[in-house]
Amino acid sequence: MADYIVKRLKSDLAKAEEQVRHWQDIADGFRKTIMFYESAMSGVEAADTTSGGVQMLPAARKGGSKLPDAIYAVLRDAGMPLHFKVITQRLLTQGVTIPGKDQSKNVGAHMSTDDRFKNVDRGMWALAEQTKAASPFPMAS
Repeated sequence: MADYIVKRLKSDLAKAEEQVRHWQDIADGFRKTIMFYESAMSGVEAADTTSGGVQMLPAARKGGSKLPDAIYAVLRDAGMPLHFKVITQRLLTQGVTIPGKDQSKNVGAHMSTDDRFKNVDRGMWALAEQTKAASPFPMAS
């Protein structure tokens, strides 16, 4: 009888621990979403405290690389969907040259013609490979 109780308790504990991990993942998604909106409102890139800080583009990507590759790096390093204006800001902060009269529209145009990027909501873009995995972010169809 005691063996059955211990086995049952261990099983229940494992299920509870899995649920805790699930809810922690969801909470991390909320933190990242909040950080995005705070960043967008202030016009300043917020620090990502969930992963040890925001990663910037390496110096090798400045200037000489293709714009879609630089956009890809920004989204990869962010690890979450970003608004095209935030992507533009991060590219400019890193010294990436964006040609054209309206730099944000140019960034959006590059993403809309490249299969590596997916529009997941109004103005929000993610890497196509990130949208295939389960995500706490709602994805538009």
